[in-house]
Order: sequence, then C-alpha cells, then structure tokens
Amino acid sequence: MDMGLGKAVATLTSFLSGDASLYYSTGGGVLGGVGHAALRDAAKAFVRVASDSLDQTSQTSDHPLPATGQVYFYLVTPEGWRRAEAKYTELMAGQGALAALFGAGQDVITQFRKIEESRAKQP
Repeated sequence: MDMGLGKAVATLTSFLSGDASLYYSTGGGVLGGVGHAALRDAAKAFVRVASDSLDQTSQTSDHPLPATGQVYFYLVTPEGWRRAEAKYTELMAGQGALAALFGAGQDVITQFRKIEESRAKQP
C-alpha cells in the first residue's frame, strides 16, 4: 500500500508469512515485525483482505508512486502485479470498495506504532 502524504510517500508491505515493513520516501522506516504476534497477525490479515479484493484490482506493469491524497494498492499474484487506487479521504471515511483493505493496512501500521511506543517507554 503506497500512500501519497504531501511531501512523502509511505509504503507498507505485508506478506503471508506475517512479515511487514513500513518505508518512507524521505528515508527511514521500520523493517520486520514478524517477531511480534499482534503485528504478524495484522500483516497476515492484510494479505487475506488483499486476496479478497482482487476483483477491485487490474493487471499492471507500471508502479508509479501516488500523488498527494491518493492511495495505491499493489498486489503480487502468481499471474503478475495488480493495482487499485482510491482517494485517501474516502478511505479514511470508510468509503469505497477498498475501505476494508485500507483498514487492514492501517491495522498493520497501528501495530508498528504500538511497538515503537513500547520501545520508547523502555529505560
């Protein structure tokens, strides 16, 4: 899931193994997460919802980054790459055919945030 957020693009990757990463086009990010049960479960759920959303995607060979306010979903299937796109504001409002997929991606991001908050509290 690529999200156009003004001066940067945030890219979330998730795999059926439960591994996930969050990258920022301005540099940095968070890798892994598979060692944390809640994040692993969220990543797997995101992949399952993506699988259920295949009919909302179309075959693609292009991989452009989204403009500000856009969200692109890229799915890798045995038949190749697929893409869908939606407006960030609509997805945040729970609207549109991709709202469930976006919500599942946000759950993964929430788990990353909880891990980071927990680490920050440690002495």
